[in-house]
Amino acid sequence: MPKTKPKFCAQLIHHDNI
Repeated sequence: MPKTKPKFCAQLIHHDNI
């Protein structure tokens, strides 16, 4: 499931950025 891994990582980074 390589599609879920990048999606979760992107969400985590986005939350940290905000």
